[in-house]
Amino acid sequence: MQVRILKCKLNFPPYLTNEARNLIKKLLKKNPEERLGGGKDDSRPIKHLKRNSLERNDATPIKQHPFFRHINWKDLADRKIEPPFRPNISGDEDVSHFDSKFTRQTPVDSPDDTILSDSANELFLGFTYVAPSVFTELLKSKSPRRQLMAGFRGPTR
Repeated sequence: MQVRILKCKLNFPPYLTNEARNLIKKLLKKNPEERLGGGKDDSRPIKHLKRNSLERNDATPIKQHPFFRHINWKDLADRKIEPPFRPNISGDEDVSHFDSKFTRQTPVDSPDDTILSDSANELFLGFTYVAPSVFTELLKSKSPRRQLMAGFRGPTR
């Protein structure tokens, strides 16, 4: 997607409204600082809406775009607006509305690769258990933790 944003010319299908085209163009600006919601210029409210203050890095500039002029954001946040589509699902794990391209994939656990601060590490003093699957993945990876785990032989039985 990043390469397409940087290299390709935008071609819109004829059925898109001018507001939709404008929104997409502003979201896909090549320079991230110029993108709607991503730069310093977004600290100004859009002229047609009144706003006393605007926090940088929030969704307000996007919400104020004319494409969304018919949305009452407070009612939406308060869940007073009926969704245009409510899927019928059979339970919490029903994935029938997802493309099988994704649901056929084997889930991969991706361990956190960040290094804890010394103070956070103190919370785990004496804790030596590592799940075998995580241990195996860490040994295969080029993780900074790999060196820490190199001497560990796995859980003892």
